[in-house]
Amino acid sequence: MKEKSWKEVKLWKRWKVILLVLSSIFFAIFLGVLFLSPLKVILVKPSKTLSEEERLDGFVKLWDTVKNHFVYFDQVSALDWDKVLEEYKPKVKAAQTAAEYYNVLQEMMALLKDGHTSVLSPFFFNPFYRAIPPFQLRGIEGRIIITEVRKGDPDIQAYGLQPGMEVIAINGKSINEVLKEVMVCISASTSQALELKSYQQLLMGYKGTYINLTVKDAKGNKRSVKLKRKVNFHEMLCYLGIFCDLVESHYLEDKIGYIHIRNFITEGVIKEFDQALDKLMETEGLILDLRSTLGGNSRYSFSVAGRLIDGAIPGFKILINKTGKINESELPLIKTIKPRGKPYLKPVVVLVDAGTVSATENALVGLHYSKRVLIVGEATCGSTGQPVFIKLPYEGKARICASISAYPDGKPFVGVGIIPDVKVHPTIDGISSDKDEVLEKGIEIVKELIREL
Repeated sequence: MKEKSWKEVKLWKRWKVILLVLSSIFFAIFLGVLFLSPLKVILVKPSKTLSEEERLDGFVKLWDTVKNHFVYFDQVSALDWDKVLEEYKPKVKAAQTAAEYYNVLQEMMALLKDGHTSVLSPFFFNPFYRAIPPFQLRGIEGRIIITEVRKGDPDIQAYGLQPGMEVIAINGKSINEVLKEVMVCISASTSQALELKSYQQLLMGYKGTYINLTVKDAKGNKRSVKLKRKVNFHEMLCYLGIFCDLVESHYLEDKIGYIHIRNFITEGVIKEFDQALDKLMETEGLILDLRSTLGGNSRYSFSVAGRLIDGAIPGFKILINKTGKINESELPLIKTIKPRGKPYLKPVVVLVDAGTVSATENALVGLHYSKRVLIVGEATCGSTGQPVFIKLPYEGKARICASISAYPDGKPFVGVGIIPDVKVHPTIDGISSDKDEVLEKGIEIVKELIREL
């Protein structure tokens, strides 16, 4: 028996390796289908040199597309886009490597202060470049806090890193100094989105490179740690909902259901949501967790929202569209959320944060406007809109927001975020003690709504 069990364990370990390799291959193919020529992307190094002609052609193409399609110039009224052309042309000429070039383009696009208007460098699509140490950072109570650690990671165990610890320096520089360097190249529509994206970029780099941190625990004790950046393909694929469920669901206390959605990128989210909701139809109330829910396709988010209503409601409103896909004479145009399937009509509380973005917001504004849901948490990303895409040298890309969306009554949420009905912010004490304070508040409110019925 012992020998058989050992063989089974060994066989399972081999299968885990095989599955990891297959997952990596699938991820590369996925990038190829989605973004074209993944091999070129992976081969592009930051030190890759570009000719001046290539740099200028990409730069002028990008500047001109913004000039003709960008719809939020009124939100950056102090910005003279014609002067930007002359100001950044010398920077483009001087930026000979791919890294320098794309830093210049990203810095230029960040001036527009729009989350759906940005430059995606070749490194963005390279999974080996998007490696991080085995933990996550977030701004909590004005400090940069470790919120999650990768359980079982030897580096985490060796240094005793735990949620709730504060990072105060990176590679010898203060955390605020590094943040300023990062933020200048990040495109974001709101301060909350800018912070979130900055924390994600702080630790990122090539697989196998090291990063030096100074961390402080709850007692004020400081320690220096040196961590290797690692690629966890399982986490990356799960983030996109590949080889992982797009929807997580279970029962909470007192006949309350819970559903969390990862993203609205693929149509599969509709089927998974339906299956989850069907199992929770007998609950007295529902928590719909849309924190860190990526956008995707509004058709899919509308389909999900359609299970929560028994009559058509207005969705988001398109005020301007310069994509060429909608006739200007049809604007303004209010998208309609239509009921679908057996409706869940009991109280619903939606949890949100700065990671609630794009297509997720498009459906949520309709539910919120119609008072179908009550929103709890922190302001959403405040970024949506149909972009125009262009290619840049060495498989880089840019997207330029070419449409303006709003609440059905015209109230803006782009550049603001969807403001929760009940604001709840995570605390350092909560992170340290593994409490989900936003979820706890959501459960409390659902119970109140149930009692009011």
